[in-house]
Amino acid sequence: MSIARRNRADKRQLGQFLTPNRLSRKIVDYARPKITDLILEPSFGSGSFIESILDHFHDKNVSYKNAAKMIAGVEIDTALYQQALHTFHAKYGLSAKDFAELSCDDYFRWGSDQATLLHPEKYFAKNLEKYDLVIGNPPFGGTFDKQIEDQLDRIYGFRLGEKIKKETYAFFIIKSIDLLKDLGRLVFICSDTFLTINTMKGLRKVLMDTGSVRIRSLKEFSDETSHPMVIIDYQKGPVASTVYVDNDEISVADIKQTPNYSWKINSELLKYFNGKLCGEYVVATSGMTVGKNEYFIKKIGNNNTIEERYKYELFQDPITLTKELQKARLGKLSEKRKQEIQLLESKGVTTTNVKVSLKAKPTTVQLPNKNYKYYNKGQTKRLYANPKYVIYWKDAGKAVYLFKYNGPWYLHGVGGKKYFEKEGITWQLVANKLYVRYLPSGYILDSGSPAAFLRQGIKKDELYFILGWLATDIATDILKKVINHTRNIQGKDVERMPYPTWVSATDKKRAIAIVKNAVANLMSGQNTDTDLTVAKLNSLFRQS
Repeated sequence: MSIARRNRADKRQLGQFLTPNRLSRKIVDYARPKITDLILEPSFGSGSFIESILDHFHDKNVSYKNAAKMIAGVEIDTALYQQALHTFHAKYGLSAKDFAELSCDDYFRWGSDQATLLHPEKYFAKNLEKYDLVIGNPPFGGTFDKQIEDQLDRIYGFRLGEKIKKETYAFFIIKSIDLLKDLGRLVFICSDTFLTINTMKGLRKVLMDTGSVRIRSLKEFSDETSHPMVIIDYQKGPVASTVYVDNDEISVADIKQTPNYSWKINSELLKYFNGKLCGEYVVATSGMTVGKNEYFIKKIGNNNTIEERYKYELFQDPITLTKELQKARLGKLSEKRKQEIQLLESKGVTTTNVKVSLKAKPTTVQLPNKNYKYYNKGQTKRLYANPKYVIYWKDAGKAVYLFKYNGPWYLHGVGGKKYFEKEGITWQLVANKLYVRYLPSGYILDSGSPAAFLRQGIKKDELYFILGWLATDIATDILKKVINHTRNIQGKDVERMPYPTWVSATDKKRAIAIVKNAVANLMSGQNTDTDLTVAKLNSLFRQS
């Protein structure tokens, strides 16, 4: 987990987006809990869901005290926990002891001792099924207790042959399913990103393969976020053959025809998923982050020049345990590694580092220049775009790599490094459509503009064929509706796109020729109507 993410404000750190009382009451009324149900709210915040449950039962002539006996709750935030207790006492005359259980605790520690967390087999050996209804709003995008983060991944991070993403709401759902009785229900507010993104494929599989699921979109959530939200209504038990998403009934068999088990597939787009995927022809990758773009990334100005404001000096930096702990994952190192570093520190061993400082006066650099490479930042153009940035790349990027490796972050790897300077296709990471374009050789890759490259043995014309396919409107439609309906377009999303096996050999040759011609014209500066080119490609790639 990044240092920046761990240093966020407490509210973001915990993934807190509190549920307004009016919404929690609507969801409780929708869930229709029975007074015989043992109910759990695993992240109750200031208590809106518990209030709504108490009010729901009181409207059915059940006393607050009798209702409270059937409610358990957990909240990690001490201030919110105390606020909720105050509300329960002031509004209902209830104290913590009147409830089945109210705990101020981390949900992932709650109900488990340290031995259980360290030994997953002990967790699975426990009698977990307990609750008839788990309801609430789990934390979204929060951080885990770094002391138990790896143990939690072993317990909740793999189910039914699929990886469960290490995300707070995903692990909340998995633990809550474990705690449900047979035929018990889980009713959670959740980010709508859950419906298609591949990182949540494993979670969707667990829900489909262990019960039945209905999804309802929320028209509004709260003033704290404008992010689209949904309600997951899951019942543990008999496995259903369909998933309901709002008013659409989607066959589980159809869902499993898509590579990401998409809950947004429809009959119109299903026909494209009956053959090969683009990933059989190309391998996609993200690019790199440099730690501080200002130091190394330069915008190309007039007359193909850049302004260089910085100087780069290599120096010998003493190795210390403090510095290495700052760079380590979760701020932890093995005892053996600590001892090795302490020995190096005692001997005064150094490592090469880079110092970046402002020049007394900026210099103008004419491009091309051997110390700079084109840098592939995202652009909202299709088929081809002239480069807008370069990266300082003297001595094969030595200063960039040293700055990245020695910085206060543990992700020292360089994304896409093996594909630097290779020919491929690329697109903007965050966009409402596929702005896909040809990537000439010679570029260094940026994380904000993923790229794809031909697999070994694949003929070069396939690069133009896939570029043409991805430039079409139907490709964007498939990607945004089925593969990943969020604004992000990851590298692996493109690998999961269907490969156009339905295009005839003749039309394939036409498509390749159209794309080659358009790219050549754009690279030479000729006026080319890209929209007209895409319209021609649309007609060739659309399946009847």
